Amino acid sequence: MKLRNTIILLILFFGLLGYYLFYEKKQPTREEKEEKQKVIFELDPLKVEEIQLEYSDTLVKLIRNINLWEIEKPFKCAGDQEQINSLISNSDTLKAERILGPDSNLAKYGLVNPYLKFSLRLSGEGGYNTILIGDKNPTRQFRFAKLADGDIIFLINSSIAENQLKKSLFDLRNKKLVSIEESEIKTVKVEQYNKQNFFAIERNQKGQFELINPFKLELDNSKTQSFVSNISNIQVKEFIVSNPSSFQPYGLHKPDIVVRLFSSKEPVDTVTLFFGKIDDEKNGVYAKVEDDTNVVLLYKTAFDNVSKSIDDLRIRKIFNFIRDNIFSITVEKGEKSYYFEVDTLGNWSIKPEAEFQEWKIKDIANEIPGLEIKRFVKEDTLSLETYGLLKPKVKMNVTLKDNTTYKMFIGNDAGPMHLAAAAGVPVIEISCHPKDGSLSHPNFILEQLICQELLLLVKILLNRSIH
Repeated sequence: MKLRNTIILLILFFGLLGYYLFYEKKQPTREEKEEKQKVIFELDPLKVEEIQLEYSDTLVKLIRNINLWEIEKPFKCAGDQEQINSLISNSDTLKAERILGPDSNLAKYGLVNPYLKFSLRLSGEGGYNTILIGDKNPTRQFRFAKLADGDIIFLINSSIAENQLKKSLFDLRNKKLVSIEESEIKTVKVEQYNKQNFFAIERNQKGQFELINPFKLELDNSKTQSFVSNISNIQVKEFIVSNPSSFQPYGLHKPDIVVRLFSSKEPVDTVTLFFGKIDDEKNGVYAKVEDDTNVVLLYKTAFDNVSKSIDDLRIRKIFNFIRDNIFSITVEKGEKSYYFEVDTLGNWSIKPEAEFQEWKIKDIANEIPGLEIKRFVKEDTLSLETYGLLKPKVKMNVTLKDNTTYKMFIGNDAGPMHLAAAAGVPVIEISCHPKDGSLSHPNFILEQLICQELLLLVKILLNRSIH
């Protein structure tokens, strides 16, 4: 009998325990219930179809068109998707910090003509979920608020109301000028009428941009990616006017610069940007999309970016090897010739034997891989004599451990370079001035050992074009 009673008690115990674990324990606590009661909008963000913001004399109405938000009022235009989705997210987490209770005297809370009337409409619902936000409370940390269809007055965080819910038309408007995604841009054509400079770059199969016009040329990948990215992500600083009677006041009737973008997908999308006058007072430049009537002001940095020349995008580094790959260096100056060779232990020797400090040779070897072009002066070899490169003062051969040889011709100092630049004739120049003014700097040592000129003109021949 006792055993039977014990079994019955055990069954009841485990039954009650199971009820507690699977039912009672899942019930929200009093604190959780109170927090839930503070939530103002219980909504699924994906079901929000319409948003309205009313404040002062402003009404902004947003509607969802499939998966994209558009501005319906005060006029139709594309919306800033990130800003609007953030607005919905902020409203979803909005809560009453303190509930004051019912009160019909709305004027004392600033709720007759509220600071902000914020409304949401969900799919499948005919009416709006609306909150009225009024004056600040005496501590200035909160604002009085109530639901449009309720009589309970409560407090909400004033910072959330002012910074996260009350958005201007500019905040909610699409400010991205280029509709093609950066990763989909295939070709960029730049027409700089103010400089009579025109060029085009195109993304190759490796995903890197190369020059295709006026000639073919490998470019600096980092520089071109930054160049294209900056164009793709141009942001409007200010919306100036829509459909003006004339574009002339903004310099857009004959733009200084035109940038044409072409997508990689089929059919090809194109976007053409016009850049007009610079407004120094506003620190910006007037611009527009070719088939759009809106004049906008862009940040001055956008104009600086599209003003770049081909040379700004070119590879400046002359050699594509590191010092440890150098096997030998040959220097010829007039009738003198020196041959430097490094052994497997990193020790340098010179032929013919001469008094030479090994540390100076090492400095030369260190500096050669890092040499960069200072200015591109000429694209062909028709005027080498002008620059002393037909009969160079110094010849240098750098042979690598894989037997690849780089040949460097060093000509006159940069006097003719200045004349060439004045005549608009392009050449490659490298400056050997000490970077910090110190005569012990390796660049100065290289100059002293090899050419004794202050400025060097360099022409690289490695079975390839100067390009």
